[in-house]
Amino acid sequence: MISLFKTDSYKLDHKDQYPDKTTFLFANITPRSFKKFDEEYNFSNDKIDYIYSYGVEYTFKKLFEDWDYNFFRLTWEEIINEIEEMKSYTNIKFTSGMIDDFKYLHEELKSLPIDFLTLEHHEKEIESKIKIKENTPIALLWNTHPRFYWLVSYIETWLISEIWPIITSGNVSYQFRKLAQKYSHITCDDDSHIDYQFHDFSQRGICTNYGAIKTGIGHLMNFVGSDNLPSIKELYKYKDYFGNFSRKILGTSVYATEHSVMSAGLKEKEFITYERLIDLYPNGVLSVVSDTWNIFNVLEVYLPKLKNKIIARNGKFVIRPDSLDPLELIAGKKQINLNEELFESEKLGIIKYIDTIFGHKINSKGYKILNEKIGVILGDNINYKKALCIFKELEKMGYASSNVVFGIGAYNYSWSIRRDSLSMAQKVTFAKIDNKNLMIQKAPYKENNKKSRLGLIKFNFINENNEWSVTINDGLSLYEWKDSLSEEKLIKIKWLF
Repeated sequence: MISLFKTDSYKLDHKDQYPDKTTFLFANITPRSFKKFDEEYNFSNDKIDYIYSYGVEYTFKKLFEDWDYNFFRLTWEEIINEIEEMKSYTNIKFTSGMIDDFKYLHEELKSLPIDFLTLEHHEKEIESKIKIKENTPIALLWNTHPRFYWLVSYIETWLISEIWPIITSGNVSYQFRKLAQKYSHITCDDDSHIDYQFHDFSQRGICTNYGAIKTGIGHLMNFVGSDNLPSIKELYKYKDYFGNFSRKILGTSVYATEHSVMSAGLKEKEFITYERLIDLYPNGVLSVVSDTWNIFNVLEVYLPKLKNKIIARNGKFVIRPDSLDPLELIAGKKQINLNEELFESEKLGIIKYIDTIFGHKINSKGYKILNEKIGVILGDNINYKKALCIFKELEKMGYASSNVVFGIGAYNYSWSIRRDSLSMAQKVTFAKIDNKNLMIQKAPYKENNKKSRLGLIKFNFINENNEWSVTINDGLSLYEWKDSLSEEKLIKIKWLF
């Protein structure tokens, strides 16, 4: 699809709607409110007071690539044919003035006349993430040619739809990481396990593979473990556009089975399947889905017989339940109905039961760590609240939080993630019209949370105890704003001053 179609159709005649002699528009992209993000995920008892920016610089890079490949590299004849074809199946039309502008853009400028500034650009300079308070812009953008002021808002739809999935999922994964760090500091000797403690299983549940790339990158901003291969590949290609991101290993996974593998081995030969898999993979982490039939039979009948083989492996053997309540699997099930038959491992919980077979050691904080050759991953019905309860239960049981790994499904990266989660919006706050500098603002009656910033904006960066944050100055005059820009950016808009 050609780039000029990637907008809201109502924007096609906005060029004519702006006042005559408009030459410059300045906009900001801002997460206006954290309220819904906080309420929907119920991350903690404390209100979320900051987030981080993820994927904004990358998104601008993709914007310019999209216009390069899907507009500037096409012939003008190809573009006109696309526009004419659209007329045959819709009443949406480009005005003659817009067609003239697009032709000038294509034939004369040959690049998108837009410039921008992001918080992530500064993060790369200072080699640190920057804490962002509510209603703080994460990006500023403006036109660099007076004829194309209208492009600033024309590209809004594309920009916002590309930015919000990454930054929102990135902050979901950040909250999971904070949770892992909290219980690691309480129950573990170090944090070496945290990069792998939450593993991305979400791809199949995200709306399209393209969408899964975006949310998967958000996950990778805080964790290494991921089965979302497209997002790992995309992050590798564009890793230089992710601010302070210098990790060499971008994503890792393990040898792992699925139910088709286990069921193909047949129920009556399940133990043989386990033996075969252990022989097939003598090295590395091997994760086996263990409840194709009965996980408690696996724990109580198979594991004791497989113990020597598991101990002899050069790597960890991981039990993966894919059903039942994960908290109950850890804590054990209390027998309420005397007529209900429960397995011993079902009553005791899988961590304690595995401990009876493989043993544990005690760390310096007094918490138990299972034998390094055996582990558990919980990947069904995991959300923040459930993970929190499991960490609390492990602490109560006297086990380190590092004894479990979690699989994060699409529930966390799509169920309630949306543009409104962080109230992501782009608003124009300054215009030059008939050579007059105008500070403009959206200020809806009784909707203060939708009130936009006013005028031109600059960032102020603050370092306190090696933690960076940002404040802004808005309402700037053109010349005050000019002083905040680099020479590289000023040279593109010298006509403005």
